[in-house]
Amino acid sequence: MTALTILVAALWRLGREDEARAVTARIIHGHGKFSVARWSRGFPYRRSEDLADLMDPLIAAGLPE
Repeated sequence: MTALTILVAALWRLGREDEARAVTARIIHGHGKFSVARWSRGFPYRRSEDLADLMDPLIAAGLPE
């Protein structure tokens, strides 16, 4: 799961939004109860801004908050 979410964030940041949305659809299809907030709890970032840089593209690509 982590690899796919990182892929979504990377694709989104690279401007490859259609591809990011396609991977997002795969995540939602395979893990219907996925949420960005729950997923992000496993990342020990010191600064909330750094975690937001990872989470923002996931939400923009359509993953549930």
